Amino acid sequence: MSDIELHSLASAIKDWGAELGFQQVAITDIDLSHYRSSYQRWIEEGCHGEMQYMAKNQDKRFFPEKLVEGTARVISVRMDYAKDKSNSLAPMEDRDTAYIARYARGRDYHKLMRKRLQRLA
Repeated sequence: MSDIELHSLASAIKDWGAELGFQQVAITDIDLSHYRSSYQRWIEEGCHGEMQYMAKNQDKRFFPEKLVEGTARVISVRMDYAKDKSNSLAPMEDRDTAYIARYARGRDYHKLMRKRLQRLA
């Protein structure tokens, strides 16, 4: 594929992602070696809390081609969830009222993203 064709494909992927409701679509190289020492230090310091899965499979995290053979790029997406008025931050201003985290108020964003990612793929 020529550089022009790759650029055109990347642009199309970003457009498709936007049509599916993703606020951001990024396409990156798979060389993550620059970040590995910082990530390992972050894990060693316990910054991942109870998310033990963050410490596992580091080879696959830093070498995506070990997860899926032939990987050349990684497509990452971002999706804002529960953006309607009923999910505003206003309840947090009243310290005498309990509130539910924003991500827990709407539909399960994992399911929303999974369906949209499958369509993007």
